[in-house]
Amino acid sequence: MNLIDRLTDDELRDLVKAGAASAPPDTQWVHTKSGVPYRTMAIALRKEDCAILVVYLSRKGIYWTRPLTEFLNSFERKKG
Repeated sequence: MNLIDRLTDDELRDLVKAGAASAPPDTQWVHTKSGVPYRTMAIALRKEDCAILVVYLSRKGIYWTRPLTEFLNSFERKKG
């Protein structure tokens, strides 16, 4: 049984809310090494371990995901 199957719906929603507080959907971010802009689209959970994932979109229309901690370490929120 996966961890996600043992958590209540409220606990799962709390995980998503926590992720959204750090990387809100529909905000602009810049990759710190490349300077390329991206837009966050959603917060998701990985089924196997309930890791919080950021779903983000490139200018080329490609969707990517990264664990929240990795995302926050690799991107800066665009000001303005």
